[in-house]
Amino acid sequence: MTTGSFGWKIDRQHQQSLYPGQREALTRRGLGASNPEIAEAMGVARQTVASYLGGAVVALGVATIEEAVTAAREAGLTPFYRGA
Repeated sequence: MTTGSFGWKIDRQHQQSLYPGQREALTRRGLGASNPEIAEAMGVARQTVASYLGGAVVALGVATIEEAVTAAREAGLTPFYRGA
């Protein structure tokens, strides 16, 4: 099932799995951290955090980062920290 040039995103929406960086960024956002705070805590660039969060929105098939935080929590994908 594809639609235009964004067809690959539609398939990923239904995957319901996230990469570890996405899970950690969502965990930290759910605790109220900003992108710069998440980047510092994770030791990555701010752009990387934005990529993690945007990818999570697509993967979970939601419209906003806040919805992604909730969806990940409800799916049992968060909380998550590297080394946990």
